Amino acid sequence: MLALQKQFDLRPLSQLGKAGYVPAKQSLPALPSIDGDELGFFTHLGYAMQHNRMKTVDQALVGQLARIGLTPEHGFDRSKLTAEQLRGLKRALADGLLVAGKATMTSTVLRNGWNVALVKAFGYDYPGRSVMAGAYLGGNLAEEAVYPIRFTDEQGKPLNGETPYRLTFAKAPPVGAFWSLTIYNAGDKMLVDNPIGRYKVGSDTPGLQVAADGSISIPIQHAQPAGADKANWLPAPKGDFYLLLRLYQPDASILDGSYALPQVTRAR
Repeated sequence: MLALQKQFDLRPLSQLGKAGYVPAKQSLPALPSIDGDELGFFTHLGYAMQHNRMKTVDQALVGQLARIGLTPEHGFDRSKLTAEQLRGLKRALADGLLVAGKATMTSTVLRNGWNVALVKAFGYDYPGRSVMAGAYLGGNLAEEAVYPIRFTDEQGKPLNGETPYRLTFAKAPPVGAFWSLTIYNAGDKMLVDNPIGRYKVGSDTPGLQVAADGSISIPIQHAQPAGADKANWLPAPKGDFYLLLRLYQPDASILDGSYALPQVTRAR
């Protein structure tokens, strides 16, 4: 797969078939500084509106944002806002997080402890977009991939590296392409540094151990396990973390919920 990827490049049609093409170096301008600015989010939002084309279906919403100083022409201009409006924007920043958090519950279904978002065309479902852009860091439509996300163990307690866990698939997930289980640090949503440089376990993991009955057992813990468990070990950070299961070209049983997602159990 890597060898195939290295054969691809991106070039204008005018350079098609021309050997030695070297693309010009380009960079994006830095976002404006918002250090110490309580309304810095709106400054960045306004900057994004200035530098990105608006979809036609979003024009009505964009028009409403002009009432709080946000326009594609000028970005965020707070100079004409009243003190009351500015207080309202500060409150909106706090309330917006709650709205996005609630959307996780209304835009997903809970299956055996996993939150599952079956992504379709968003339309005007802006809270649904926030879920996919936030917790899921983007994604495909459900027919292409499903991304169950997990924050707790079988007891409903937050996943934490102080506790060892085990996740066991009765059989390999029913997918037409591949699957992977990735671990992220809960605080910053970043991958977790670990001594073996492993950030996921999946169908492409070298040396993945499959039991005689077809089951796949994955130990999830901070300390490296001994013996056979080492082959499928998914290293966890010391603190809180969450899991993201990626299922590419999912079977109908995944889409309709009849496939039982694996439980995350405490190993002690």
